[in-house]
Amino acid sequence: RYSKDIFIFGDCFISIDQVEENAKLFNKTFSNELTRIMIHGLLHLIGYKDKSKKDKIIMTEKEDHYISEYENIAKKV
Repeated sequence: RYSKDIFIFGDCFISIDQVEENAKLFNKTFSNELTRIMIHGLLHLIGYKDKSKKDKIIMTEKEDHYISEYENIAKKV
């Protein structure tokens, strides 16, 4: 992660194999798990952390919120 002025730049690498495994493990669809992983990466880019138990709770709440927002938008398209 790096920034310049008001812009944040960074890379997120996603293992499709891991997304498939996680989807099975957590009984989610591939699409839902991929969305969660992408949102998770974006949250890291803007400064959220998930090392402590408290931070993990906050991160999961944010993921759930933005997944819900995404799904609501997708329904309208």
